[in-house]
Amino acid sequence: MTVAVLTFVFTEGAGEHAQKQIAGSYDVSGSVRSLACLGPKIELAQSGRFLTLSNAQSTLGGSLTFKQGRLTGTVHCVGGGSASIDARVAAGALAGTLGGLPVSALLKKEPPEPGAPKPLAPTSLAGEYQLAPSSACVGSKIELSQSGAYVRLVSAKVLRAILLYSKGALTGSVVCKKHEHLAMAGTATGRTVELLTGPLAGGAPGATAKPLERVVATKQRTAENTVVAFFIAVVIVMVFARLCGSVMPRIGQPRVMGEVLAGILLGPTAFGAIAPHLQATIFASDIVPYIGVAANLGLIFFMFLIGLEVDLAQMRGRTRMTFAISNTALLIPFMLGTLAALPLYPLLAPEIRFAAFALFVGVSMSVTAFPVLARIVSERRMLKRPLGSLALSAAAVDDVSAWLLIALATAVAGAGTGVQVLKTIGWAAVFCVGMWLLVRPVLARAAVAYDEAGRIPGTWITAIFAGVLLSAIATETIGIAVIFGAFVMGVVMPRHAGLSDAVTRRVEDFVLVVLLPLFFAYTGLRTNVVLLGRGELVWITLALCAIAIAGKYGGTLIAARVIRLSWRESGVLGALMNTRGLTELIALNLALSLGAISQALFAALVVMALVTTFMAGPLVRALDPRNSFGEEAEEELELALAAAPAAAPAGGAPLHQLLVAPQG
Repeated sequence: MTVAVLTFVFTEGAGEHAQKQIAGSYDVSGSVRSLACLGPKIELAQSGRFLTLSNAQSTLGGSLTFKQGRLTGTVHCVGGGSASIDARVAAGALAGTLGGLPVSALLKKEPPEPGAPKPLAPTSLAGEYQLAPSSACVGSKIELSQSGAYVRLVSAKVLRAILLYSKGALTGSVVCKKHEHLAMAGTATGRTVELLTGPLAGGAPGATAKPLERVVATKQRTAENTVVAFFIAVVIVMVFARLCGSVMPRIGQPRVMGEVLAGILLGPTAFGAIAPHLQATIFASDIVPYIGVAANLGLIFFMFLIGLEVDLAQMRGRTRMTFAISNTALLIPFMLGTLAALPLYPLLAPEIRFAAFALFVGVSMSVTAFPVLARIVSERRMLKRPLGSLALSAAAVDDVSAWLLIALATAVAGAGTGVQVLKTIGWAAVFCVGMWLLVRPVLARAAVAYDEAGRIPGTWITAIFAGVLLSAIATETIGIAVIFGAFVMGVVMPRHAGLSDAVTRRVEDFVLVVLLPLFFAYTGLRTNVVLLGRGELVWITLALCAIAIAGKYGGTLIAARVIRLSWRESGVLGALMNTRGLTELIALNLALSLGAISQALFAALVVMALVTTFMAGPLVRALDPRNSFGEEAEEELELALAAAPAAAPAGGAPLHQLLVAPQG
């Protein structure tokens, strides 16, 4: 069935075309009324056919549609009122009508990277700026200081101009290094100021017209200030993630889901909407890349921990049941996801091949968050019960299969031709075999060293951490994600309880408390749920949630009934396998970084991941209110005392006991 569906999908999708990308910053020209409505500069943000119109001052708005080269919709003008736009966009040029009057615009700047703060007009321009290219008038470096509406421009310790600043616009005159008097105008957005210098109006008669000079000034930070700004952002993310995480257990949700929500709230969805200038200051465009690097470091070690948790030995005695559940729970939602990619591709896809887009949409539907599922199973004391063990083993196989699919999707998105894709897949297979046959026996020595010393020696912990990073580098060089290498490193680690516990303790606290919340914040900075405010996108989001639940929950339910589990057992198993959580966010961030999905689709799939994960706990409790599939605390206590008779109190167990379960 999977082969038939994928053959149909990729055959049909081969003839489809995504919308051309026209997003970016445009300089506007046209009639006086058009300029009065749009202003001199506009920003277009695009997700396939859907575009959002804005400006740096946040005084312009509009939800537009782009189809077959034609841009249409309603613009909410700068000074109030609205007008209909109908224009053609091609080769970086926009031309058409706005409210029946001619309008045109030229693309001047490509759109910012996902996660970069929206370009806003800064409230203050004070600071040192580097000019590119160097200005013949004021040189390569300038210093701006501001007092009210007046900005002083100093170059080489000489006052060159006092300019008027209002709502992102600079105007005035400047005295150049050669003592020429020229007009200067500028537009400030974020940490950059675009400066334009030229002859003053009414220059000397007969004077040769001097060409306009256009330069971009970028605000600089010292290395110390950059470090301080980064640390401030880290502290805010860490504390807010802890606060949100502490609320989740009170409503029956895993703490990690609160940290995910914290990241989204710190992004443009909430913080950016309430206090855009403050949000842009804390998460400035030059700080976000550092957050991304730290987030990826945390993600690499977290994926290593996930690989370390995967224990395929749990399948012993239930291999057929495990593969029946995991394969069906993976392939049915994967098929539904790739089928959904057919209508989504012309609507929401960036300019990328259909195969890469369809694979990532299919993967986003089919993953299971093994860490979240394990926490729910642990909290309900289902670890040693048949249903809990089956859920863990099926999720482990599903996790490994999903990461193989993610590696495949990454290879297809990154490679140019079919031959390159096959080459990438071949090298990935060689890497996995090499890790299993060569690295795994070496790591087995770490277990011996642990037994000999009673702890893990420093040399071995260095070797393991270096191995994680080298594995990540290897898979990145091959052409698949860095996280895949770290995951494989975790999978090939020896299954030795003491060693695993020692390595986990060394990594877990710093990764989970500091680095992983930075990944959630990085995800939140790239997630703008406001993009889904249009009716069509709301329906698409709801449809994606329905497809994800039907595929994952329904697929698990079918497989569980086929292997003759009861309806209630099948329902609980389906609810557990339907969790997506962090694994989904990792896959989606990877897809967005590769340009395989658009920002609106990214936001819709993040919403889907949150909905399916949040519903898991309540649904399991609703289907099994008395926890009949888990052990009673008294049973667990009896088993613990039977395993360690010396721990039993002399005179028998008292009537009331308190059982403390360590998290590990």
